[in-house]
Amino acid sequence: QVPARLADVVAHCLEKDRVHRFASARDLAAALRTLLTDSAATHTTVARRRARMRSLAVLPFVNTGGEAEADYLSDGITESIINSLSQLPKPRVAPRSTVFAYKGLTVNPRSVGLALNVDSLVTGRVVQQGSLLNVQAELVDVATETQVWGDQYRHPVSELISLQEQIAWQISEALRIRLSAPQKKRFRKRATGSGDAYQQYLRGRHEWSKWRAEGFRNAVGHFEAAIGIDPKYALAYAGLAETYGALGYYGHLPTDVAMTRASAPCPPAPRRSSRS
Repeated sequence: QVPARLADVVAHCLEKDRVHRFASARDLAAALRTLLTDSAATHTTVARRRARMRSLAVLPFVNTGGEAEADYLSDGITESIINSLSQLPKPRVAPRSTVFAYKGLTVNPRSVGLALNVDSLVTGRVVQQGSLLNVQAELVDVATETQVWGDQYRHPVSELISLQEQIAWQISEALRIRLSAPQKKRFRKRATGSGDAYQQYLRGRHEWSKWRAEGFRNAVGHFEAAIGIDPKYALAYAGLAETYGALGYYGHLPTDVAMTRASAPCPPAPRRSSRS
């Protein structure tokens, strides 16, 4: 006779692997408060569910192709959608550092929603086929475990920036979020207009996230390559500074050398001659 969602909370507390349990008593309390405020959620219409979606988590998109080389794409798409949706006035969006703990795991939407204290999830799959990307994304109501929105995309990898914008925009439309003209402009603002520079940046972020000396050094090369393609790419400079800071912090470079490189602008990487 216990409500299903309360049973899920109890089961979540009793998970054998502590990684899958609530991280703190505060998270458990938040999940219980969610039960009280959303007890009638399963009886609402789709429109009401959308109106109630005040918090959201974008889970790491799955690289279903299985090729490790394409991991930077699935991770990059996930991070880009998180960054885009975080600029909206609502809903509250769970940060990357929290959701990437679920990378590679098969999860139940309701359990993840309770653990992250969100009422909606975005999930997706990515397959790279040569120069083409197949992406499937969906928005799920945690309370009812039903799909609110979903779509499939097939774009060239070179159009990755516009693809991510399209997905984020359709999610905002599915949530019925009304944006002012300045908010729309900020939502669609691009950090770079170069698809090649953006891919180098994503590769750099992917290497950086490995948290190893080799990964940090590889990240430096990718960020410098992105700057070489687009010398005004601010995010690439920020990534480069962050990487040098990590190299110094973890003792992979002398601290003074790392800080000097982190604070100095990087010269553009040399372009290849058309004759070579």
